[in-house]
Amino acid sequence: MEFEKNKKIEILEQFVGGRYIDEDTMTLLSDNLECINETVYRGMPFPKHLIKKGYIVEEWHGSSHWSLDFNVSREVFSQDKFNISEDYCEALAEEMKMSYDEVYDNIFVPVVFKLNGVSLGIRLYNLVKDLDLVSRFYKEKEITTIGINTKIKNFEIKTDSYGEYYLIEVEELF
Repeated sequence: MEFEKNKKIEILEQFVGGRYIDEDTMTLLSDNLECINETVYRGMPFPKHLIKKGYIVEEWHGSSHWSLDFNVSREVFSQDKFNISEDYCEALAEEMKMSYDEVYDNIFVPVVFKLNGVSLGIRLYNLVKDLDLVSRFYKEKEITTIGINTKIKNFEIKTDSYGEYYLIEVEELF
């Protein structure tokens, strides 16, 4: 389905702002799926106890957001505790019989997931650029995936100027 330019802008603004996915969003994104052969990275705080070989990392809200730029994933997103889902943190607190604050402050560690290519992804930065949207998403070289889960192949603890983090190699599950 082809959307007019203003409708594309509206759909993308809703998606990049709040990660809102409705039928129009799915149509627009699905029309732009392609094989991504480059390595992609996803930085985020992640529960330390779940970092183990073979663990399946599921998408949390129907989509995942990666970058072609390791530094963006490491410097910005791996340390951004504001990106931790409150619902997920509350569920972990209940499961682990801890307070929300204990889970939030002590369970999550900075990680960078590394995925060597994606079978189907959306070069969100190209959609944003093509529609003349001024957005950090272009600078971040964001790759969006929908419905893709991954499995931890291996990991290592690294240290850089920001401190300790986990570099986690994952593979796509089909």
